[in-house]
Formats: sequence, C-alpha cells, structure tokens
Amino acid sequence: MSETTFEPRRDNSRILGISLRGWIALMVMVTICGMSISTIEVKEPLYTLAGLIVGFYFGQDKKP
Repeated sequence: MSETTFEPRRDNSRILGISLRGWIALMVMVTICGMSISTIEVKEPLYTLAGLIVGFYFGQDKKP
C-alpha cells in the first residue's frame, strides 16, 4: 500500500499580484499616514490594530 499524504490547499486571493492580507495591511498603514498628514488625531487602538495586522502579515509562514 502506498501512503497518501494530504496537503491542504493554500489559496491566496490576489489582486494585482498582491495578497488580500497585503492589501489590508497597506490600507491600514495608508489610513494612519493620511490621518497623521491631515492632522487628525490617531487614537491608540488604531496603532495597536496596525501593529497586529502588520505583525500577522509579516509573521506568515512563506514556504513554497
């Protein structure tokens, strides 16, 4: 008998070659930068959210 290994599909939704996670991280960072440039006060929870999103994005396992 041959042993069959099951590997889950790793579907990465991509828009213009950038993953959906990347777009979300990019949008959050652009929002924070835009708020800072237009002198809108950026509250602490938004900084925490941005840190979590960026940490999650760059902490992904990128094995081919």
